[in-house]
Amino acid sequence: MIEHERQTAILALDWGSSAIRGSILTRDTRQKYLIFTEDALPGHDQRYQKGAFSSAIYLDGIGRVYTGEDIDQDREPMPSKPFFSTSPKTGDDATDALFQGSQAEETWYLVKQGMNDITRTVIERVESFCNGNNDSDSRTYFYIKEIGLSYPAHWRLGERTEYENLLRKNIPPNSTWIKPNFEVSFHVESLASAHKLFATERLVDEIFVSPQIPVLVVFLDFGGHTMNGCMFSAQKSTDGKLSYHRMGQTFSTFGGTQWWEQEVNKFMKSYVEKTTKRALPPRLRSELLESFQRKIVNFKGCDVEPMYFTCPNPDDEQQICSVNISLNESKTCFLRAMGAPLNLAERKIAEAVSLSAHVKVVLSGGSGKNSAVQARLNLACRRYGLSEPSTMYTPKDDSWNICRGAALATANTMSVRESIAKGAAFGFQRGSLPKGPKESGGLWEEEIEVSLDLTGPSPWKRWFSGKSRVRIICDPFLQVPDRKKYLRLASCCDVIELPQPHKGYWLFELEFEGVGDERSLVIQRHYMGHGGKRIIRSMPTLSLPLYYDSSYCCCLIDTEVDDEGFGLLVTKEGDIVACPERPAQNHLERVEPPDSEEIDNPRKRKRVVLPKHSAASAKLQGVGSKPSGHLPELKPADRLPNPRIVSDATHFKRSAVGLRTVSQVRGMEEVSSSGSDDSIIAVAHDTGFVQHAFSSGRRAMKQAIWSDTSNSDSEA
Repeated sequence: MIEHERQTAILALDWGSSAIRGSILTRDTRQKYLIFTEDALPGHDQRYQKGAFSSAIYLDGIGRVYTGEDIDQDREPMPSKPFFSTSPKTGDDATDALFQGSQAEETWYLVKQGMNDITRTVIERVESFCNGNNDSDSRTYFYIKEIGLSYPAHWRLGERTEYENLLRKNIPPNSTWIKPNFEVSFHVESLASAHKLFATERLVDEIFVSPQIPVLVVFLDFGGHTMNGCMFSAQKSTDGKLSYHRMGQTFSTFGGTQWWEQEVNKFMKSYVEKTTKRALPPRLRSELLESFQRKIVNFKGCDVEPMYFTCPNPDDEQQICSVNISLNESKTCFLRAMGAPLNLAERKIAEAVSLSAHVKVVLSGGSGKNSAVQARLNLACRRYGLSEPSTMYTPKDDSWNICRGAALATANTMSVRESIAKGAAFGFQRGSLPKGPKESGGLWEEEIEVSLDLTGPSPWKRWFSGKSRVRIICDPFLQVPDRKKYLRLASCCDVIELPQPHKGYWLFELEFEGVGDERSLVIQRHYMGHGGKRIIRSMPTLSLPLYYDSSYCCCLIDTEVDDEGFGLLVTKEGDIVACPERPAQNHLERVEPPDSEEIDNPRKRKRVVLPKHSAASAKLQGVGSKPSGHLPELKPADRLPNPRIVSDATHFKRSAVGLRTVSQVRGMEEVSSSGSDDSIIAVAHDTGFVQHAFSSGRRAMKQAIWSDTSNSDSEA
């Protein structure tokens, strides 16, 4: 057998609510290929573009669980994506009931069977594609070393592990087209799609008005089952080079056209049962829903309209079955399915406008094609003085955006050493515990000095009240093109929170450790008592391994701990754990005060070295490369236009009604700048607040007021 020369490549998969898409990106030449199913039929599901793999399964137990592109009109299909979760949310009460009581075990058996059938179908086509059966100019052969997988922002470690295990189990052993123990990288869907956005010249040109002005991009991916989004700070240099990094947390909520279809499905069933005194047959239901899908695809109005559907009665071809959905019922179905995603999108647009004077909204996803969805977002943008959202839609293959982006994000490899050379800088951030139920994440100081960058460390000394917190944050590209003294909080990743310091002065130091591409972050903590004149006691030194996350474009802690979306915390014993959803005094293990007999006899420092997992070795241990790397959530002040307090976990409670105008949001002094952010950004403290602006690379900030006013932050 002749062994062909193969190109090293990355396989990317996007398991969507309606279909699965695959793509390949070669490592050396960055050639892009889309993997199309060979079984596409003329009657394939109209909810996704031809060439994708159907991801629907049947749970009725009366036939094959997975039928591929061959739609069974006499059965009711269900999207398979929710079943990666042990507590799936399908939007259909009857389906959800199957996972409870005596039917649960049998239903889960059918789910597992269907998921394996789907995976084998996709893998068989990928294998054929890699073995030369592809649409390249010449028969090209590929060797897969890495797989990039996209996932919705609400997924946690359990869903991601299930996804990876499903792939590994269904790839035949001894396959020649894929590396044994291949590496897996996970990318939040909105982040993956954003990587595709910044690789699209047309959209980049639409985003940037002029070079050197940073733009805050609000990316909204309206999928069929969820809406995922994120914010990116992007800047284009005078020589055309593009740099971008994520700001704040990704956000996600359930809702989309699949939920809309479920709401219409419920109405149709009820309507037919009331008017005909009989249940709606599956084939008739399928035909009516196909009419619904065609209607919303071709819908051109700015608001939801009444709907009227007809189709032949399968039991009597002489009769016509009709369903009439009134305007009120039509709006109700739409808002139940799309209300949460639209409200969240509008809140995020409002937040972005309060954070930057240069905001651009970009829309993606199948549900975002609906004109009623676009009209609502256009209205929100106009209210805040923004141009209409740019869209990532092309006639034939825009549904592959997430898949292509996952490949690009996986290829975006960089060592920690290279990241530091490109301007990454670290600093310490002081914060407080929440003071009330509405302040779930506490408040954090915003003027943060650089404590470590390529040029070396800079000691950081502060007074702590005994109720204060401290964490390390990283600005991925701070020190380019020129060196700066302060981190840009809005651009920072939250790296890890440290043990809560006892009351008194503390001196913190950061430094890098390691050779080559292996780097660790070394943290030294010294207690200096209430006087702050000398070191009384040194805590055990912490050594935290770093890795560069290609999806977040930032150096993060290399750990397999799932932060559950709330960030990482290192305990005084040196263990890394997930931060609690609501930090409290007993959650943060405080560094114990020194014993009295140790005051004049400082104890020699101990060293705590945490287990180190390289990016490659971590991926071989079962679960793929970490998608974690919690970023402080970008939240504007609760009272605009005077934003003075920033909380990293407070949420807007407002509805879309009564959204503030751009003049209200920006009713503050804006200072023009050159090459730096010109937004007014809030400063948060334990007990007081002040406001400062970025202007010409300089900051003006009043001294922070902390809870113990008998001691100041500065040295006496």
